[in-house]
Parts: sequence; C-alpha cells; structure tokens
Amino acid sequence: MEGENGHSYDFGRFRLNVPERRLSDSETQISLTPKAFDVLSLLVQRAGHLVGKEELMSKVWPDSFVEEANVARIVHTLRKKLRDDGDGNRFIETVPTKGYRFVADVEAVKDPVIEDVVRKAPVECGPTTVFDSRPETLAINETSPETDSRRHYLVLAAIVILSVVATGFWVSNGTLLPRRWAVLSGHSMNGEAYRHFQEGKLLLDVRTRENYQKALEHFERAIELDPEYAEAYAGRADVKSYQFVGSTENDDIATAQAAVKKALELDPNDSYAHTIQCRILGTYDWEFEDAISECRRAVTLGPNDDRAHRELGFALNVVGDSDEALSEMQAAAALSPTSFNKRSIGMLFYMSRHYDEAIEEFEQVDGTDPGTTDVPRWLMSCFVMKGDQSNAFEQLVKLEEGAGASLEDINFINSVFASRGWPAALTTTMEAPTGIATKKGLLSAGLLAQIGEKEKAFAVLDDMRKRRAIMRIAVSREPLLDPLRDDPRFTAILSQMNLR
Repeated sequence: MEGENGHSYDFGRFRLNVPERRLSDSETQISLTPKAFDVLSLLVQRAGHLVGKEELMSKVWPDSFVEEANVARIVHTLRKKLRDDGDGNRFIETVPTKGYRFVADVEAVKDPVIEDVVRKAPVECGPTTVFDSRPETLAINETSPETDSRRHYLVLAAIVILSVVATGFWVSNGTLLPRRWAVLSGHSMNGEAYRHFQEGKLLLDVRTRENYQKALEHFERAIELDPEYAEAYAGRADVKSYQFVGSTENDDIATAQAAVKKALELDPNDSYAHTIQCRILGTYDWEFEDAISECRRAVTLGPNDDRAHRELGFALNVVGDSDEALSEMQAAAALSPTSFNKRSIGMLFYMSRHYDEAIEEFEQVDGTDPGTTDVPRWLMSCFVMKGDQSNAFEQLVKLEEGAGASLEDINFINSVFASRGWPAALTTTMEAPTGIATKKGLLSAGLLAQIGEKEKAFAVLDDMRKRRAIMRIAVSREPLLDPLRDDPRFTAILSQMNLR
C-alpha cells in the first residue's frame, strides 16, 4: 500500500484522505498536527506490516534529528484521537524495541475526482502534454497563437512585477508601500535592525532574568533603527509579559499590551504578535476564548512557529481540552526540540494526570539539560500524586536547595524525613521561614492543600489573584489542589476566572 498517495483509506469508522491531508470520523474532521498526520499515513499505507522506528524517523523527519520519544508521543496522541481500546491495540500495535504496526483492516478508496480526470485524459500523452499537479485540472501545453500570446503576456507581467519589487515599492489599493511589506511581512529590510531582532529572539529561548533584559535591549535597538518594525514590537511585548510574571508591576503589563497593539497595527498578519496577544489575553485578562482564537490565528499565519503552537497548547490546557493541547505542544517540540518545549509536554501530561508519561518527559529534560530549574517542581508533584514519597522527598530537597535554604535547614528536613516520614518533612518545609515556603505560587498553594492547611492555601491563591500571577490560570488543572475542590471557595475562584 505504500506510495499510493492518490488514495483515501477507510478503517473502522474513520477515513484518511491523504491527498487532502484530512482525517475524519464519519462527517467530523479530526485535527492532527502535520507530523502526526505523516506518521498515521505511513502506518496506514503499510497496514499489517511492521514499520520500524528508524524508518518512521527518516521518512517523517528526513531533514532533522529527532529522538525516539517524539515518535512515541505522536503514537500516544494518535491512539487518543482514534480512541483505541484499553490495550491500545485496536489500531496501532507497539512492537517492543522495534516499532509499530497498524493492525486494523484498511480499504483503499480511490478519489472520484482523480478517477474522473484520468478518464477524461488523452489516451496518448505526447511530449507536449503535461498534467497539472492538482487532481481536478488537466493542463495541455500545446503550441498555438493563443497560448503563445498568453505566454508572452505572463513573461511581461513577471518582468513588471520584478521591476516594481526591485525599485522598492508595491502598489496596494492605489497606495505605494515600502518594499519590505511586499517581501518580508513583519520583518525589516534594515539589516542591522533584523540582526538585533533575531538576537533578541535567541536570548528569549534561554529563560533567565538576565536574558530577558538583554533580549529587550536588542528589540528596543531594532525599533530605534526601524520604528515600523512590527515583529520588534512583538518582541518587546514578549519580554515585558514575561517580566511581569516576576515583577507584577503594572508598567510591565501595560508596556506589553501597548507593544503588541502597535505590532498588530503595523502588521495585522504577524504570527508572533498574535501569539503574544494570545498569552496576554489568557494569563492576564483571563479571556480564554479570545486567547484561543488569537492563538489559532497565529498558528494559521505561522504554521512552523513553535511559539504559536506552544501558546495554543497552554491555552487549550487551561480550558481542559487535553488532547488538542498535547497535540499542539508536541507540534511545538517537533518544530523546536528545546528543553522548554519538552518540559511543557511533561507539564501537560502531569495536569492530565498521566504521571508516568510526565515523569519520563521531565527526566529526559533533566538528563539533557540539568540547568532547567523547575523540573524538580514538576517531578516532585508527579511523585506526590503517585504516592511515591521517597522520590518526592528527593525532589523536595532539590527545590529547597534551589530556593536558597541553608545547609542546616536541609540537614534538618533530612532528619525529619528519616525519623517521621514524608508528611512530617513536607509540613516542616511549609512551616519554615525560608525555602519554597516563601515562594507564594501555585506549588505553595498545592503543597499547603496536601498537608491540610486549606486556609493558607486559599490565602496564597487570593494573593495570586491580586498579583495576576500567571500560573493561577492552571488552578482548574493542578492535581495538588484536589483537596480544595469540594470547597465553595474553589468553585468561586473558577467562576471568577471564567473557567466555569
């Protein structure tokens, strides 16, 4: 079946339309990331046969390095989309250490449009006959006065277009616009401005306070060099929205809002600007429907922008659309396999209560990038929810060390754990005047809820509301907060944030 890309394929209640890149369940279209569609297509076209991991990686990611874990994540997503049974064997079978096999019965269905074109095609195709690549059309390249005239017209039109672009202007609705709008929408033709913008974006990929400030300086310099540089304003908004997380200063979020507004005024079709607008609407305004709409717009405009997919994943997770959120986050990681994107996949697994998958993701990040400081937070949370107290305590110690606890404090909680166990060690940590107890965020609220300190937990959540703390948007998804969910105050929090 491999290579029959002109076909659609029926299996179960699903149809996979390869030419149109569409998967549907009866009349309902099912969204898949580009790589997930490619993996499914290859497996379906080889139904009944083993497709090795190496072959999958080489054919789906031919021009880039990819880890086996990416393939496993995509297969996991496909099983959820196809709603495999409990054993996960109805459609896709895992062959341990080898690869995967599509085990459902598959029927190839020829596209009727293609069949109709083939029937109408000439029986003999000479050297002057060519078929258009689109299945619904047939183009015959025959020499005639009419086609010669059309060809000369097209050549002349191409020369005019190239001449206009070369002179630096383009006519739109009777208005002369700078050449950069015709050639590089959102970007600058000022090479120095563009260089500063790119350096700023690279710095943002390494998430430290120092890098935020350095990135901002590059974006500001790009704006100085080109005051109409839309993406540089989006970069300014990107930095200031992150800085607001730490500062909670109104000036930071106000600057972010003004900058993204300016970016969209300069270029309404800039993917980067819509991505940051999505983040601000979700994390600050709590307007989640509008945020998701902005993110979808960003993904449409920039399908290869990992930031757009990642922010859409975050937004969908907040409203509980776990499967699509994970698909978008996996798309982000496939486009840019950074530690942050991989960590974000783990976070979504955790919030969906798939703790083993989350632990696997976090441990991979910790192994490849041990400097990722928030991995212990997520690992500890996973182990707490699994009831694995020994591993939870190990991560708690790492968190305490990262939060600045003294050696004396660390030795003390070690002795408490050794003599009285995990509950006492956690209680001692949360009652201490140093360490993670001073970090008044979602983790603190969750740990306080775990030790039965409900009043203190709600006080932390209320403080997060006043500060507009970014992680408060995950309140409906955080498993550590489960002890609070039957309290009317928790329902009020969800209603207040437009989450119920």
